[in-house]
Amino acid sequence: MKVVENPSLRTIMLALNFKKELHAAPGVANPMTSVKVRQALWHAIDVNTIQKRLMRGKSRVAGMLVAPAVTGHDDAIDVPLEYDVDKAKTLLAEAGYPDGFKTGLSRSNDRYIADEQICLAISSMWAKIGVQVDLSVESKTTYFPRMDNGELDVYLLGWASLPAMDGYSVLQALLATNDGTFGGSNPNGLSDPRIDALARSASVELEETKRMDMLKEAFRITHDDALFIPLHQQPVAWAMSNKVDIPQFPDEYVRPWFAQIKK
Repeated sequence: MKVVENPSLRTIMLALNFKKELHAAPGVANPMTSVKVRQALWHAIDVNTIQKRLMRGKSRVAGMLVAPAVTGHDDAIDVPLEYDVDKAKTLLAEAGYPDGFKTGLSRSNDRYIADEQICLAISSMWAKIGVQVDLSVESKTTYFPRMDNGELDVYLLGWASLPAMDGYSVLQALLATNDGTFGGSNPNGLSDPRIDALARSASVELEETKRMDMLKEAFRITHDDALFIPLHQQPVAWAMSNKVDIPQFPDEYVRPWFAQIKK
């Protein structure tokens, strides 16, 4: 037997609550509406340790919401904020939260690779900057309906930009304002007029270079304003006989018609 493994298209990320209040702290203004707070949360996550220990070196550390094979990817954007606890504390203090704050952190335990362990690690990392985490874990059967209803503060999400394998999937569904047409997977109040304008322009732009520039600009805004916190592209692993050779595709689909059998 042999094992073939590579990173997939599926980017694992943290989505954030942009509403007036956090569910974990009702009656208090939501700290995550501050870009400095969001950047602090990102700086406080050691993505390399998560990659080496929890993902056993099999994932690919990400700095943006789409994988390299997806239209709209840009190496210049795909750079995570460096792990820097002191900088994270400074940003929190500048934002008016020198002692941190409380937030919920939700995850499934049966959907993504090491999903529960990842969030446990992040909660410990955030504790170092004074952010108290109310952890919750549940099956995907109840987790995703609660996510869609906007009932979560910070939550683990995976997105593969399929079936089109195009960055517009992320722009239209996750980043654009939820208005009944756009933002169908944006339940937490994220709204940026710059991104909305880019989403609508990209939806009708026929010149591919211009359209690509629109996608990249939206991802640049998302990165610089830390609207999401990308973690990694999770791996896909196949086991097969030594007599079988089959190409592994990053979209996680098995295409047996490409298989070759050695005699």
